[in-house]
Amino acid sequence: MVWPCVTAIAQRPTALRAGTATEQIAIGGYVTSTYSNYQTGITQGSDGVLWFTEDFSNRIGRITTAGAVTEYRVPTADSEPLSITPGPDGALWFTEVMGNNIGRITTLGVISEYPVPTADGEPWGIVAGPDGALWFTENIGDKIGRITTAGAITEYTVPTASSRPSWITAGPDGALWFTEALGNSIGRITTLGVISEFPLTAGASPGGITAGPDGALWFTEAGLNNIGRISTGGVVTEYGVPTANSLPYDITAGPDGALWFTEFDGLRIGRVTTTWAFAEYPVPTDIGAPGGIASASDGSLWFTGSALHGYLQKAIGQVAFVTAGLAVSPASGPYNTSLTFSGDAFSPNETVTIYRGGIGSAALARATADDGGSFRHISRACLVLRSPVLSGSWPDQWQYRSSPVRDHSAVDGKSDFRAGG
Repeated sequence: MVWPCVTAIAQRPTALRAGTATEQIAIGGYVTSTYSNYQTGITQGSDGVLWFTEDFSNRIGRITTAGAVTEYRVPTADSEPLSITPGPDGALWFTEVMGNNIGRITTLGVISEYPVPTADGEPWGIVAGPDGALWFTENIGDKIGRITTAGAITEYTVPTASSRPSWITAGPDGALWFTEALGNSIGRITTLGVISEFPLTAGASPGGITAGPDGALWFTEAGLNNIGRISTGGVVTEYGVPTANSLPYDITAGPDGALWFTEFDGLRIGRVTTTWAFAEYPVPTDIGAPGGIASASDGSLWFTGSALHGYLQKAIGQVAFVTAGLAVSPASGPYNTSLTFSGDAFSPNETVTIYRGGIGSAALARATADDGGSFRHISRACLVLRSPVLSGSWPDQWQYRSSPVRDHSAVDGKSDFRAGG
């Protein structure tokens, strides 16, 4: 687990809920594999956990929100699984770039594979369509494919030759939208197979694409270091990412009404509002270069980390929203110390669970808010509250979860709960 020692803090300009004066962003993660050094796609499955691809190790990974990891080997050797998405059948569907297959994995880990008709088509991105089928891109084949949950595949040729169709998403207009990395265009295909293309600035090299909360499509431009927006009518807007040469890679709609993206070379997670206000948050080097990113039902964002740029960890990262201004008193005390938690974000009758490590690890204590929105709890006999420190990194930094609101981390003061004497 990486969470306890690599938390990065940055200010987020707006609150997520009423009564919160300010919130912060905490970025941490979980070590996942000793095999792969390049993890790419990530999505939430019907089982509520995150599923991701490990292309160099030829595995599909599964990680719970508590950080428990399971890996499943893809049957075709050296297939390089890349993109992954939940299907309408409750399974996960993924692309195999070198295996030239579309894969399907159940939530129990049973894998099936379906060969792409075009030889060396190199299937890339994949997404569930509004018609109950899965739609995917063929990066070398210059085609858009459609596969039913029964495995029947249809292919449609992209009009621009050698355009390298890459990522694909479902649009708010009932069509599928995709990026053309070398064609420098955004493509649109209806469920009947009719394709339109919208040109971008030369050298844009668009990558990840997602539907935004404003009814438009948002995408990354690795070649020009931009984030782009295209309306369903084809109107394009492009803005530069603040950090130069950051290589924006993937993008997703966040739980806060903004768009969140990864900066592979910039080693940052970026955020942009629909009015083009940018913010960037550094990723701890323990996690590696950020790749794919996805929103999850736990109110946070999850992303893949790769062991590139000299980093040895292979981790799945998490972006969590945390409360600023948490006060805990007293600052230290013996066993059975009475602790009071207070802060302007607390609501009456919230329940807090304190964890020894990351959210979901062993619970140390629980407390319920009084009518004033503060917390009081007599700790367990083996719980010691150490004095807060303003710098450095404790190996067992603690976090708490409030219910029914969201997860938080007591990272402002880097307070540390330790068990034992």
